[in-house]
Amino acid sequence: MFTRTEWGARFKYYGKIIVRVNQDGKVLLRYRRLDPGMMTENAYVRAVADEMGMKYEDIYTDTTTDDGNFDVWGPGGSSGTGTNLPAFIDGALKAKQKILELAISAPDYVPYIPFEGKTPEELDIKESIVFEKANPDNKKTVREIVQIWSGIPAYHNFIMHNTDDIVCVGETPGFGWAPYSSHLGRQAQFAEVEVDPDTGEVDVKKAVTVNGRGQGDKS
Repeated sequence: MFTRTEWGARFKYYGKIIVRVNQDGKVLLRYRRLDPGMMTENAYVRAVADEMGMKYEDIYTDTTTDDGNFDVWGPGGSSGTGTNLPAFIDGALKAKQKILELAISAPDYVPYIPFEGKTPEELDIKESIVFEKANPDNKKTVREIVQIWSGIPAYHNFIMHNTDDIVCVGETPGFGWAPYSSHLGRQAQFAEVEVDPDTGEVDVKKAVTVNGRGQGDKS
């Protein structure tokens, strides 16, 4: 079995996005990019959902921001997806960590702490639910956690949004992206074989080839 990475470090781009966890528990990805008619946003939403542990349907995008600090690579397909994913994943991980930190504390006006005595490392998020790893029945929805913190200051480096939301910035860590070339894997081949140790005869039992076609691949 092997994977082949194409494109190499061809693109050098520095992108930023806003990951905002709204009071209703939904996650907004806000950034600016041109729309060449490709559904690359599906890939961004899926990556953020997987990294945060959120449901796919709990995440949506807005590419109409006028803030030039939050531009990402415009073209779709494999080039746009591979170039921008580090920023989306960075923002998703920051937002997830912030939610877990909020889950173990509460403002003074709230009489209880959802996961009192726990640490963020003892918690996780799956299907938009925060739960204790050692006791999965101890759980709260992301919406419940965020709503406890109504009025929290925006967690943001550059601008302020609705102070009832958790806002994080995701950015490509530095110019160029050779360390992140694993995001560019777009072809994989798998082979299952049997080898006769006496004769050396090779019998191919199964072979599978997978190719990401880019250009708004929804698979």
